[in-house]
This record gives sequence, structure tokens and C-alpha cells, in this order.
Amino acid sequence: MWLKQLTIAIVERNIDKVNELMDNLPQLEKKEDLDQAVCLLKEATTLVQGFKDDTQVSMIQMKKNIKFLEATQLKAPRRLDIKL
Repeated sequence: MWLKQLTIAIVERNIDKVNELMDNLPQLEKKEDLDQAVCLLKEATTLVQGFKDDTQVSMIQMKKNIKFLEATQLKAPRRLDIKL
């Protein structure tokens, strides 16, 4: 049951569910279950790494956008300029 849920979470790209399943890791006894779990955990690691890379790219783009917006803003004068 746990292996099936982990497989579904990976296919759905549901990181929250993968984390929840990892917190409740059962004791697997059959060799085939252990082999399947190892493969699924490798796939989950790849999925998390992909999300990490996507987040890094997004953060770099946001920093570039902020710098661009700051460069296009008018600089406020440093002194009070009152003309009558």
C-alpha cells in the first residue's frame, strides 16, 4: 500500500505527499518491495532536485527583474527642494 501511494505521489509530482510518506516509512521485508522502494526513492530524489533547480532559476530571474525595476525608477532627490 505504501509503495503504491509513493508511486502515485511521484507521478502526481506531489512533494507534500512524498514528504508525508517518507515520515511514515514502513518496515519492508520482501526483497522485491525493497528494490521497488529504492527505485522509487531515487525517482523522488530526482523529482525534488528538479523542483530545487526550477526554484533556483525562478529566484535568479526575480532578482534580475528587481534590479531592472530599480534601475528604471527615478531617484529621489537627497535634499528638500522648495521653489516658490
